[in-house]
Amino acid sequence: MRTTLHLVSARDYLAYAGLFRERREEWATQQLGALDADSDVDQLAERLAELAAERPRTRPELLALLGRPKLTLEDRAPWLFWYLLAAKAGLVSGPSSSVWRSHTSGGTFVPARSWLGADGASGEAAAAHLVRRYLAAFGSATRADVAQWSGLALRALDPGFALLRLSRLRDDLGRELLDLPRAPLPAADTHAPPRFLPRWDNLLLSHDDRRRVLPEEYRKVVIAKNGDVARTFLIDGFVAGTWSVEQGRVRHEPFAPLPPAARAELDQEASRLEAFLSSGTGA
Repeated sequence: MRTTLHLVSARDYLAYAGLFRERREEWATQQLGALDADSDVDQLAERLAELAAERPRTRPELLALLGRPKLTLEDRAPWLFWYLLAAKAGLVSGPSSSVWRSHTSGGTFVPARSWLGADGASGEAAAAHLVRRYLAAFGSATRADVAQWSGLALRALDPGFALLRLSRLRDDLGRELLDLPRAPLPAADTHAPPRFLPRWDNLLLSHDDRRRVLPEEYRKVVIAKNGDVARTFLIDGFVAGTWSVEQGRVRHEPFAPLPPAARAELDQEASRLEAFLSSGTGA
C-alpha cells in the first residue's frame, strides 16, 4: 500500500488486498512500458507462485529458481519487473520477514492463497470494506483523505462509498466530511492527552490536508525530502515536536515552548513510554 509495507490482519487482507494488487500490476506495467506480445511475464508469475508455495523463500532464492539470479537491464527495469511478478503471483511477506532486526539475506515471500487460503478480494465490496476500516480509524474525513491514505485513485474507491450509508458533515472550510453512522463525535473542547507517535505513523500520512494534525510550519521538519517521517508527539491533537530514546530515556524536543500543564502531562506520558520500552514489549 502506497508502495511500502503495511501490517494488516488476515481478515482485512482477504477483504480488500486485491484492490492494491490490481493497482500494483497496473502501475508497474505502465512504468515498464507496453510488454512485448510474446512476453512470458504471466508464465513467470505462475511459476513464481508455485515455488514460493513450496516453502517461504527469499527473493534471491526465487529468482535463482526462475533462472534469473540477477534481474538485468534487459528486463527493462529490475525492481519494477520483480514488483510486477510478485503482484501477479499474489506474494506477501512471509512470517520470518517480521524480524526486522535480522541481518540475514532478507525477508521471505509466500503466496497469500497458500498461506491464507485465498487471494485478497477486489471490487465494490472490497472498496466498501476498505473505506469503512479507514473511517473507523481516521474519520470524520473527506473522500480525498481516503485516497491519500490508501494510495488508490478515487475511481477505485467510489464504488465503495456508494455502497455505504455514511454520516455527512461539514468542516470549517465547508468541505464534506464522511463518517460511520453513530461514530463518536467528541465536543470541540474535549481534552486530547499527549501521545508519542513512532516513525511513519499513519496518522501523519492519512489526510489529504495534513494540517488537521501537522501544522504547516513543521511539515518540512517532520517529513523529509526523501519521504522519511520522524518520531513525533502530539499536544492537544497536533504535532508539537519530535522525540528520541537515549539510554532508555525518552527525550522530547518541542518545536515551541509548552505550557507548564502540557509539559507535565508530556513528561508523565514519556515515563509510561519508557516503562513500556524497558519491559521488552515495545522492543
